[in-house]
Amino acid sequence: MHARRLLYLNGHQLSAYHWQAGVLIAEGSFDAGNVGSLPFAGYLAQHSKSIFSILANVSEEGFHIETIPFLRGGDRRAIIARKLGQLFFNVSLSASLSLGHQKSRRKDERILLAAFTNHELFAPWLAAMANAEVALAGIYSLPLLGPLLLKKLGVARDPCLLLSIQDQSIRQSYLENGELHFSRLTPLTNSSIGGIAQTFASEAAKLQQYLVSQRLIGRQQPLVAYLLAHANTRKAIESSCIDRDTLVFAILDIEESARLCGLKALPENTHCEPLFLNLLATDPPRSQFADDELRHNYHLWLLRGRGVWEILPYSILKVPAGFPVRVFVYGCNVLGAGHLGVGKREMLLISVLVSRGTSFLSVLSVPAGDLTAAQAGRSEVRKQKRRGAGLAIGAMEP
Repeated sequence: MHARRLLYLNGHQLSAYHWQAGVLIAEGSFDAGNVGSLPFAGYLAQHSKSIFSILANVSEEGFHIETIPFLRGGDRRAIIARKLGQLFFNVSLSASLSLGHQKSRRKDERILLAAFTNHELFAPWLAAMANAEVALAGIYSLPLLGPLLLKKLGVARDPCLLLSIQDQSIRQSYLENGELHFSRLTPLTNSSIGGIAQTFASEAAKLQQYLVSQRLIGRQQPLVAYLLAHANTRKAIESSCIDRDTLVFAILDIEESARLCGLKALPENTHCEPLFLNLLATDPPRSQFADDELRHNYHLWLLRGRGVWEILPYSILKVPAGFPVRVFVYGCNVLGAGHLGVGKREMLLISVLVSRGTSFLSVLSVPAGDLTAAQAGRSEVRKQKRRGAGLAIGAMEP
């Protein structure tokens, strides 16, 4: 089994961890710039067979909520891509997350658009990983793990704030209906227990005022601010964080939170990096920021790991039940259908799969001629099914 390694990236360094069964082992820290590039390349060479995930906690991250028409498939992806391009010009690391459909006749969809706006923070690390040809499972944003944390802790889905300490910074997020709507990162100038308590109080109030100014909440709307903190800070926090009419504070004990999330080594202070890294390892968010080019080696690892090299030359119809078809289609595209022995019949089936799940188009770049031929022969597949040929597409649905 390939080892799981987690890379935690902040504004000034990247830290590497080995994760296994709820245990995090720190393996090194690498400073930003040329100073850390060479040691990091050596680290990747030592662990070239591992699966890597990046968890980023940086201030240069933008969030914006948009409303789009009720769409599906390629049309939906196209309008989201256009919105991302308009909001975050020339940004390569971006993601979108559905916040649900409005309960109206039009059924418009609310979308959270997010992007890392300073690519230079990521560029040297991603270049080193590409040169080492290691498998990158994804690039994830720390605030997008906030909803999962509150869900595991049994917190209600009401509008709320979540504040946590990482590095020398305080992360402040606004959640509504169990989903992230906004987040920001500010420096922690005083890391003493008293300083942390005062920062929690002041930053929660500032975030509430900002949300009101942006009309994300009503002026008199009550909010609960959940504070992730160690037991040794409780007294100071209770003294500094005084409830008011529209803002109530609730302390989430970080040790109890770690137990509920399956982290074996409990945090010794209020810093939450181990808690979020463990969440990433056990239940990564459905939205991540790396495109297929950055995840190329990970896709190939998925193909090799499922034994598909022995399966593909024979027939797509022999792919095991439960195998992710989007990964198979990606492999066909990367390696070439002819090289894999995928013939006309298999391309017809790929066409049927695409017609039944348009999300495959995000990874499917079959040459236009092949796809046109496959679509033209779709009626042949239907005839074979009516004759009892029984193409086993049911076992291969995503």
